Amino acid sequence: LYVGEPELYDAARQQLQQRYDITFTDKNEAIVLWNGLEVQRLSDGRIKVTQIAKIREMAREYRQQLAQIKGKATTPEFSEGDLFDPRDIIDLKTADKRQLDTLHMYQRMVGSAMYVMCSTRFDIAYAMSKASKVMHAASEKHLRGIARVIKYLVQHEDLGIVFDGKQCTAGNVPHVSLFVDANYATEPMHMNNRNDLGRKSTSAAVFMACGAPIFWKSKIQKEVALN
Repeated sequence: LYVGEPELYDAARQQLQQRYDITFTDKNEAIVLWNGLEVQRLSDGRIKVTQIAKIREMAREYRQQLAQIKGKATTPEFSEGDLFDPRDIIDLKTADKRQLDTLHMYQRMVGSAMYVMCSTRFDIAYAMSKASKVMHAASEKHLRGIARVIKYLVQHEDLGIVFDGKQCTAGNVPHVSLFVDANYATEPMHMNNRNDLGRKSTSAAVFMACGAPIFWKSKIQKEVALN
């Protein structure tokens, strides 16, 4: 993506073509599809990247599971309870066919949502971090959790990443910022594993450039923070 001054576009294009075998899209083209992403040039010159087609595909594929989630999903997670609680995992040694089918469906849905999260939707990164912890033994409760995340994506499909070239520093160099935060001791006690004492915190980081996130990560801390 090129988000610099328009008059520098042709010069940058010539320099790249001298070194690489590269294909350019017409700078006047409003929207371009690339590797599952919709890249749109807005009227003010900013560039927006979305995955609307992928999200709609997920809505069709998992419509039965999404129908179980009542009301609007205004946030990725259910605010009145933890639908990704690791204490609700199934016992694989005694699981029946229905439980195993639920587990396999859960794994498919997590994989679909993870693809969107890694590309454009960092707003579900924390929820997906929690969803990943029960991938090995997810229950019907966990299935409702990932269904809610996908329903949130469906109901907010037009959210995306917007790059603004005007937010570059002098010399047309992108201004890069880093935001870091953590919650405190929110990981629940793990009843099925005595070695996992729970109460761990989750850290998150977002790198921003040209007014848009370019890297994000949410991960549970390895040790229990005491303050």
